Amino acid sequence: AAAAAAAVTHVTVDLIPDGRDVPVTNDNRKRYVELYARHRMETVRGKSILGALRALRAGLTEVIPGELLTTFTPLELERLACGMPDIDVAAWRGATSHEGRGAHEDVLTRHATWLWDAVEALEPAERQHLLHFWASYTRLPHTNFAGLHFRVRFDPTLSTEHLPTAQTCFLTLRMPMYSSARQLSERLLLAVRHASSGFTFM
Repeated sequence: AAAAAAAVTHVTVDLIPDGRDVPVTNDNRKRYVELYARHRMETVRGKSILGALRALRAGLTEVIPGELLTTFTPLELERLACGMPDIDVAAWRGATSHEGRGAHEDVLTRHATWLWDAVEALEPAERQHLLHFWASYTRLPHTNFAGLHFRVRFDPTLSTEHLPTAQTCFLTLRMPMYSSARQLSERLLLAVRHASSGFTFM
């Protein structure tokens, strides 16, 4: 038998004194939307979260003085706390050195081009997975790639049947010398999609 549906309880909340008796009109609808949005943001399951927000602010201002917080826009503060949401492939390449054990310069350049073409072709979410695979970062710091030194080692001693691996502590990606751009792209994508860190596949 189907389980009985849970009873739905409707609660009327006055956004202004005696608000339940005030109809929403074209004249006051903007005010209504503002009050409703504030109510939704400041309450959880009917309880105010203002006390928790005040405690959060008090803790935050112990680390960062309040007068400094006011100098940041919400977006700037988010990036300071959470990092950069997007990955600039050109900047990533510029922060990366390429090495090839015994490889001629033209061969190394060709493989590096294949790699970055493959990275360019990735979806934004897949680039974040690659960043995590390569460096164990979920996001870049607010300074983006400035001060970071990534490295790619193309190693002819590694079998092309192997997937790329990484030494995350050293921001180093190890790549076999794949025979084509397609093989490199496929192997890289397979590693990124199925590995949680650079050490997963050998």
